[in-house]
Amino acid sequence: MIYLEAGLFAILAVLFLHTSTSDIKSGRISNKSILIALGVGFVCVICYYAFFATDCLLAYFINIGISIIISLILYALGIWGAGDSKLLVATIVLFPARIYCLNNQSMASCFLLIAIIFISAFLYVIIDTLFLGIRKKNLFEIPKREFDWKSYIKGFLFFFLLISLANAIIYLILPTEIILDSILLTAIHFVLILIGMRLSEKANWYVVLVMGIMWIASVLLGISHISSSDINWISYLFVIALMLFRLVADKYNYKTILVTELKPGMILSVGSVLAFARSRVSGLPQYTSEDLKSRISSEEVESIMRWSNSKNGQDTITIVRKIPFALFIAIGTVLFTLLEVLGA
Repeated sequence: MIYLEAGLFAILAVLFLHTSTSDIKSGRISNKSILIALGVGFVCVICYYAFFATDCLLAYFINIGISIIISLILYALGIWGAGDSKLLVATIVLFPARIYCLNNQSMASCFLLIAIIFISAFLYVIIDTLFLGIRKKNLFEIPKREFDWKSYIKGFLFFFLLISLANAIIYLILPTEIILDSILLTAIHFVLILIGMRLSEKANWYVVLVMGIMWIASVLLGISHISSSDINWISYLFVIALMLFRLVADKYNYKTILVTELKPGMILSVGSVLAFARSRVSGLPQYTSEDLKSRISSEEVESIMRWSNSKNGQDTITIVRKIPFALFIAIGTVLFTLLEVLGA
């Protein structure tokens, strides 16, 4: 069994090395490398669960299911790309389930892994923001724009109701051992907040009103409680910290490059797309949401090249800086493994 686990970890190591390098250099993750890793690891997986880790088989499939659902949600919301979703699912498929059975967290360990992945990514963004801010000497300068206090109130109400309603569902459907595990429960809240950050941008006051009515109904039915002892204050403080951090970090979310350096898969800023409005060059991007759904194609790159040589064109263009999630999936998996093994 140990040899099979070592083999699966070796396959994951090679997969992480290849995908991280590719993601950093080109911003893309090769489907071929994921398929090869799954193909090579298939025999190990069959032997591992057929002859040794049979008691972890249910946990194995539950975590695969969780990873598929969360990956699809993260992709649909534009938080990361399809390649990142495939890599996460492949990681759970190849990861030896006995490792997360060690701490009796087997039924939802995927939440903890995803939380560690994004915490690693957030730490990278924080360090990168501090570095750029110190270098440019404008770390504490808030971008010049009108402070939309209504939007922040709406966002906080959205999160309060989202976490409250989610807690009601969690306490209804999840096993007691997960509810009593504070680390795993915090990880589930973290993933909810991560998804909520993007949903809050799309939610309007009508959505908040409907959520409020649902929460009041859950209180009246005794499903939710309004006691201060039942409120997860850490989650709400984390939301406020994220909102404040975004005020500082947003100005470092962009990078100006030469048009000749533009590559397929990059994401244009809103300002760059607006600069195309007066151009007659065909095939230029007309809209960007500044997330991974707005990655430009090779045809659009060619159009932008033609635009740069036109009368109203420019030599430079501003893009949105992309987080290389393949690297953080690798780092998160390593940290998750160490946490499970050392905590056993």
